[in-house]
Amino acid sequence: MEFRYAILMLVLLFGMGFVNAATTYSTSVSFSVSVAEFIDVTVSPGSITLPTINPTENGTATTPIVVTNTANSNVPITISVNGSNFVSGSNTIAITNLRMRANSAMPDASAFVDPHFISTTMQSCSASLYSLGQNCYNIPVGSSVNLWFNLYVPGGQPAGTYTTSLTIKADRA
Repeated sequence: MEFRYAILMLVLLFGMGFVNAATTYSTSVSFSVSVAEFIDVTVSPGSITLPTINPTENGTATTPIVVTNTANSNVPITISVNGSNFVSGSNTIAITNLRMRANSAMPDASAFVDPHFISTTMQSCSASLYSLGQNCYNIPVGSSVNLWFNLYVPGGQPAGTYTTSLTIKADRA
């Protein structure tokens, strides 16, 4: 009789093992993530050449600087700009003689009047400051703006090749 109990116990033990092996368990785990605001901008071309300009006249670049708020960004942007004076040896042309307008096509020279000048201090685009036909203060993701530049050369300015650099900054609109 003891032998039968031993076989019964073995059958119960093996049976329990098979039952446990077929049992599954699952649960849910939740995650959260914060996605940071991200700005990815391209600026091209990297340089602009203005035409040869006589003193007391102005000239407009024949190509714009194109600022694109790429599809990698996730917020609209506003553009700010500043620069340093133009320099040729010991001669300078004040940066305030350089004007900028945002427009899809090259604006007429009459569009480049005060107060649309570039300064040594960073200035944000606004509807009245630099925007003309294009908005440079609320550029949606995946959109571009054309920045056109015009330089006035003061009377008596010595001849030479003058250079400057501008800083173009993009911030969340």
